[in-house]
Parts: sequence; structure tokens; C-alpha cells
Amino acid sequence: MGPRKLAARLEALFLSYFDELLGPSTFQVFPLGDDPAVTGFSSRIRRKVGKLAAIQGEEGFFIRDFDTFTTANYRFSVRSEWTHSARQFLNLTIATDSYPAEVFRGVLEKGTAHLQKITNVASAFYVKSRPGDESVQQASVSLKEFVVQLGNDICDLIGQAGAFQI
Repeated sequence: MGPRKLAARLEALFLSYFDELLGPSTFQVFPLGDDPAVTGFSSRIRRKVGKLAAIQGEEGFFIRDFDTFTTANYRFSVRSEWTHSARQFLNLTIATDSYPAEVFRGVLEKGTAHLQKITNVASAFYVKSRPGDESVQQASVSLKEFVVQLGNDICDLIGQAGAFQI
């Protein structure tokens, strides 16, 4: 199933992680609108959202306000054989300029719980350094499919008539 899109707005789903050597990185961006600015999502906005993966602190939901958008974020970790700490820290983030960030808490919590069940999910972040490793390739495919499905779920949630009182 392909991605569903909403009317033109500045909305996107990001999956970011913290690489112990390279710092914060964005694994995938799923645009939630038809606005060309979102589809290309500026590198400045990508960097701002990606840097949220470097924030240290408790796992869970948090909100960040930027100049032109707000983010709903869920910070969490998964087991990893690829890091010194044996934990890979991730952020699921929804950037929005149209909705209160708090309304995305539930979908991010559910998405996090589902993502944590994907076998060897942390290996997906090392696909470039292990191009011949089939298990890494499969983890990457599974993770990308997950992001598309979660993005579609968010589109459905936003598209429900009367879903949000703004």
C-alpha cells in the first residue's frame, strides 16, 4: 500500500536515531501533506528535528516548539548489538504547523510499542555499513514499511472529521 496524503500543510513523520559515532541522524521522513515544501522538507528543518535525537533524558513523550512548527516526539530505546551501551536511542517525531502536538501522543505511543517488537530493529540503521548483510537489509525494509504504515495511520487520524478541536 502506498502512502496517503493530506491537504497542503506542514506535517511530516520523522524517525531519528542517535549514532554513537556520528551523532543524531534521520533515518526516514514521511510527508503527511501534499505541500511541495513538505515533500522536499528543507534541510534546516530536517537538521532541527534530527537533533532532537541527541537530547538526553527520560524516555517518553515531549513537545518542542520551533519558529514555524511544533513537534510531538516520543523518545525511546531498543536493544542493540551494534552500540557500546547495548541500547539504540530513537525518536518518533511528528512536525506540525496545524495541530496541537499533544493530540499525537497516543499514536506515537502505539507506534513506539509496535516498533520495539520488530526483531533486530536497531541493525536497520547500519544498512550502509553492512550492504551485504541480509538480516540488516531485512531490518531496514521492515523499519521503512513500519514508518509508511504509521504515517498512513496518522493520516487516517488527522483525516477523521472532527478529530481535533483547534
